[in-house]
Amino acid sequence: MTRFGCLILPMAFWFSLAAASPTANEYSRCHQIASASLVQCLDKNAAYINDDCWSAARRRNTACYASVRESHRPDKARIEAAEKAMKAMKTMDKAGE
Repeated sequence: MTRFGCLILPMAFWFSLAAASPTANEYSRCHQIASASLVQCLDKNAAYINDDCWSAARRRNTACYASVRESHRPDKARIEAAEKAMKAMKTMDKAGE
């Protein structure tokens, strides 16, 4: 493999990790879920007295946020396999020189 190829692959690998963070539009679904939950609860409880509806909406929003963050967490096994492949390519490149 050429030196150029040895530079491109690691850069692409690390960029894919850096670019894997949640964006604002992914959280908008969480806001919609929480809002719908709150509206539905308030509709059912016309004589709303306590904070149960707000608490339930917050719990749903928090759980959704956690799910979004978890979906962007790097896969350790994939990262380790990529690092192992990079080491193998470097070894092959040194052997070819």
